[in-house]
Amino acid sequence: MDNKWIVKSKTFWGIVIMVLPAILPLVGVEDGAEVAGMADAVFNSLLTFVGGALALYGRFKATDSVTLAP
Repeated sequence: MDNKWIVKSKTFWGIVIMVLPAILPLVGVEDGAEVAGMADAVFNSLLTFVGGALALYGRFKATDSVTLAP
C-alpha cells in the first residue's frame, strides 16, 4: 500500500469542510452579510452534510494510507 500526503485525501478535506461551521465563529469569522437565522442554519447544515458525504466517499474510495509529511 502506498502513502500519500494527507492534504491529497478526500477524507481529510471532507472533515475540514464538515467542521467549518463550528470552527469559523470561534475564530471570529462572520459571513459579513445580513443573513436571516434560518438561511444561516440551512447553509451550515448543508456544509456539514457535504463535508460528511465527501469524507465517507473518500474513506470508501481510498486505496492508499496517508502520512502527515509531503
